[in-house]
Amino acid sequence: MSESRTNAFNKVLVALIGVMMVLTVVSSAFFISAESHHDCIGEDCPICSLIEACETILHNTDNSAVILYAALLPILFYALIVAFSNSNETATTLISQKVRMNN
Repeated sequence: MSESRTNAFNKVLVALIGVMMVLTVVSSAFFISAESHHDCIGEDCPICSLIEACETILHNTDNSAVILYAALLPILFYALIVAFSNSNETATTLISQKVRMNN
């Protein structure tokens, strides 16, 4: 019983880390694009130092982001297949509409 809890906890932990990693990469990219034309005050500009930190994050997570996207892509495809194949649409027939068929 505890082994299944541990496996479930590990799965949730891995998913949480993956989401946090994706959010970090996306937010870093958005920050760089938003602040790329700021009014720089010189050598000790705090925005420039944050841009450098975001660029470092993007460069360091480049390989791991590719691995993460490669791991999440089959899950996304599977979710799309399940979402579209699990529709509740049934074929409409005369019998399902309870039409009386007299010969």
